[in-house]
Parts: sequence; structure tokens; C-alpha cells
Amino acid sequence: MPPQWQQSGPPTIPPRPPNRRRTTIGVAVAAAVVLIAAGVGVAMGLRDGGGGATTAATSAPPSATVSASPSTAEPSGPPEAGPRGDGSDVQPVVPGWQVVVRADRKVAFDVPQGWKVKQQDELIGFEDEKGNPAVGMGAPAIYKENYCGGNTDAAAAGTKGAEGAKSVQDAAENQAQAWAYYGFNDMKSKQRGTLKATAATPFSNSHGIKGYAASATETNVPKTNQCATDGAAYAVAWVGHNSQLTVFVLYTSTGVPDEIPSQTITKIEGSIRQIP
Repeated sequence: MPPQWQQSGPPTIPPRPPNRRRTTIGVAVAAAVVLIAAGVGVAMGLRDGGGGATTAATSAPPSATVSASPSTAEPSGPPEAGPRGDGSDVQPVVPGWQVVVRADRKVAFDVPQGWKVKQQDELIGFEDEKGNPAVGMGAPAIYKENYCGGNTDAAAAGTKGAEGAKSVQDAAENQAQAWAYYGFNDMKSKQRGTLKATAATPFSNSHGIKGYAASATETNVPKTNQCATDGAAYAVAWVGHNSQLTVFVLYTSTGVPDEIPSQTITKIEGSIRQIP
């Protein structure tokens, strides 16, 4: 059984600004747990068109993969040991970019320079309205860390499992919806934006990843704080190492002045690969 969101003792939580913030709250079995509460802003745009059929808009939370279960929170242990086990010799496949490695899932992807690649044992996620972990992923790369003050980050991407998902398609759809909903709504407020999601469509890239991709948007987000923005989340799910279901997640604000072009998201997804 994977480690749960547990800590060795009561966390020491520094004073928080209202609503949006990222806080390290403790240690979860050798992994720092970072909870990003009440949404993030980010500087990456939506992909142009496509992506499958759009579901009905809703302001309700996603129905699946959003509880604080071990499979959702996705804590991880230390990277595997060995000459190649820690992923230290993995090189980027996109010229001029940097590689992000998660050795325990034997997966890597690339991000542009300017992103901050965090430690493999670091976890980031979002809280629900009760302050409990709602979604989480490991070995992240963060774009514009603390860009809006109060430890609010701009964007992030990482990988996780999806135990309990009904299918690969289900995993992609549910993760995209959950990250869009919890990533951009202010959970301390009763106001919510409008969640729209695409049906999962087949995904493949030149590195042998074959699965499904889905996206979701959270629009009309109430401006409950200075960092509130609309946003989007993208998920790619596939059967990975040891036949485990693996999900890549990228969440991003929309409508910000310095949005990253949509082709950048496509290029990041195109670099996802399994490693030895």
C-alpha cells in the first residue's frame, strides 16, 4: 500500500495571506508535501481547437479522483537506486530544454528553460474546501514560482498514478477536471467558476507513449483575490512502468498577459517518455 498523506508531527504553518497560497505542511514518508490552496495563476495558453467533444458546463466539483485517497494524493518514496535508477543520466530530447525525471515511475518529460525542476520526492497539490489534500502529483516542474506573491505559482507539470480509474480514458478525463476545478477555484469561498471538459481522445507521441489525453477549463472564476485567474488543465494517461496507470498533468492559467503559446503545451506532451 502506498504511503498516505501523513506527517511526523504537527506542522508548523507560517502566516498565510488570504485565499491563494502554497504551503509546505510537513513530510509524507520522505516526500515534502506542498499544498497549493485556492488556485493558481499561470502563463500558458490553451491548445487551439480540437480535443474531443465538450461536456456540459458545471460549477460542481468533478465526481471522481478528487478525494484525499492515496491514489489521488500520489505520495512517492525516494527514487530508486542504481546506475540508472535515479534518472540522473537522462537527457532532454527537446534541444535547449531541461528534463524532468520521476525515477520511481520511470517517466520523464521536458520543459523550457525558466521552469524550476523540483526534487523528485517533492509533492504538490491542492486542498479541498476543508483544507484536506484533494489532488496531488510528484516530481514537478514549476513555472514562475511565487509569481503573484504569497507562494502562488504560475504553472506546474508532473506525474502521478490513478489507481481506481475505470479505464485509461477515465483517468485522463477525471484528472483534467479535478486539477482545473481545484487549481483555480478559491476553496475558501463558496463561489465557483464554470467547469468544462473534453472527452478523452487517443494520444501518442514519437517516444512510444500511447494512451488518452483530455483537458478541462475553469472559466468565470470569481475574483476573490488578486491572483485569481481562469485556467485549464491537461492530462495524458497511459499504462506505464510495471503495467501501472500513469498520468501526466499540466495546469495553467489563461488570459494572463504573458501566456505561453499553445504549441508549447503540445511540445511538452510530445516529450513524455518512459526511461530505463
